[in-house]
Amino acid sequence: MASSPVPIYFVDAFTTNGNSAFTGNAAAVVILEFDEDISDDIKQKISNETNLSDTAFVSNSWQREEKLTSTDDIDPNKDLAVIRRTLRWFTPLYEVPLCGHATVASAKVLIENLFTENPELKEKEEIVIEFESRFRGVLGAVYNCRSERITLNFPINICLPLYAEGELWVRQLIEATVFPELTTDCIQDIQYSPSAKIILLRLCDHLSQNDLKRINPDFRKMKTIENCEEMIGVLVTLKGKNGNVEKESPHFYSRFFAPWYGVNEDPVCGSAHTVLTPYWAKEYFSGQAVLGETLLAKQHSERGGNLYCTLVASDRVAIGGEAKIVIKGELVQ
Repeated sequence: MASSPVPIYFVDAFTTNGNSAFTGNAAAVVILEFDEDISDDIKQKISNETNLSDTAFVSNSWQREEKLTSTDDIDPNKDLAVIRRTLRWFTPLYEVPLCGHATVASAKVLIENLFTENPELKEKEEIVIEFESRFRGVLGAVYNCRSERITLNFPINICLPLYAEGELWVRQLIEATVFPELTTDCIQDIQYSPSAKIILLRLCDHLSQNDLKRINPDFRKMKTIENCEEMIGVLVTLKGKNGNVEKESPHFYSRFFAPWYGVNEDPVCGSAHTVLTPYWAKEYFSGQAVLGETLLAKQHSERGGNLYCTLVASDRVAIGGEAKIVIKGELVQ
């Protein structure tokens, strides 16, 4: 553990109802000077202690010998302010390669601290944060000073049709996820993302939000199904009726279950939308992944969350949302 107290924040990301607290997905954010200040074992124990779906560890650089751009290097007179930090994500059980909502939470903490030190930066249009990750390279986050929305730039994860509907493990997985509330006839499409290790189950279009909400998976059974040991999670998704960003009417809904990673249901999962966005973009735009069109997504967990999803390149997706800091404190040894 670091010798001096370490700041920790609880942040709600991808909030709803005008950026209300206790909506969206909560993440803990730990601010370090250097990533090596706390061992990976201690990081894992802290993540287990917070018992949130994800805990983020943000630092100025990986090691003391290195140095990334810090807030001290930002010139308020320049048009563009760029912050660089390292970032890692831990669930209560594992380190994970990517977490969207904890990245939004991390950006929110950095921005709030930056404004405290440099209030004149609030007059800028945007502030860019570049996070160096261990597994996914550099990930971008842009804070819009007017809307207060934080937008992430992530690599997409393509999903493909899963031609294994007749296999026992697939039937068992569907049953454990949607039975007895729904039947197999309610599944319109089954796809798998090899890069994200996520299975996507699309509900039939005639079903409603309430049908999605009342699904009650058997998580114990899900964890015992063969061939699922290496899987990260299952997405259950449904097409919206009249998708419109301006009217705040979602284009699609989803829920995300990841019992294999110690998170039975992720309240709002940004990284899951790296799978959902290219899938639904093709569905809405006649099989073409149209760039620049924003889709409003609603994750239908108990807390709920709103995400603004836009394909910005053939292999990149922008995922935006709001965040609110609800708890500030310190880690002490």
